[in-house]
Amino acid sequence: MNKLVTLINWVNDTDPAINDEHLNQIDHELDALDDRVIELVGDCEEQAEEAEAWAKGTRGGEAVTPEDETYENNSEFYAGEAKNSATAAGNSATNAGNSATAASGSASTAAQKALDSEAWAEGTRNGEAVPYTDPTYEKNSKYHADRAAESAANAAEAVNQINHTLGMVDFQANMTTGELEYLTDIPYTFQVNALTGNLEWEVTV
Repeated sequence: MNKLVTLINWVNDTDPAINDEHLNQIDHELDALDDRVIELVGDCEEQAEEAEAWAKGTRGGEAVTPEDETYENNSEFYAGEAKNSATAAGNSATNAGNSATAASGSASTAAQKALDSEAWAEGTRNGEAVPYTDPTYEKNSKYHADRAAESAANAAEAVNQINHTLGMVDFQANMTTGELEYLTDIPYTFQVNALTGNLEWEVTV
């Protein structure tokens, strides 16, 4: 921004046809780009919060409320359930040798809880991606973590494009002809406003 303002001030001093109205237009376009970056950052934070909720049952480090969709419906909860079921299966086998059916039932429950834990954490069951009919489809921790990473990458790319676009603009005054010359090889949108006579240019991402 400082480089652009310095450049525009230099151009404004060199060519009076570029006035405050033109500078206001450029500021407006840059504000719109800033808003886009803020929106992408917001998306990143939202996806990160969803990933945390589905993984640990917390949002911002605070436990989710019973009204939250992830309450007792997240990877950490199911992992605990799986552990408890596995312990129950072991106890059943140790303390009730003649109760093979009960022990088998607890072991089966433990295995199912372990699959649920895997599904809510990774979006897979036994290493295979869950289908769209699975309750964990596009609601698991990995899915939201990936969306958060994508939003962060998009925000960074938008900032890089803004900096690159502004950094490529180059003008100089021809001291022989008195004309303002545009030196950048990359094309930008330029036009002369028929009403004001101002030279107008557009920066887009």
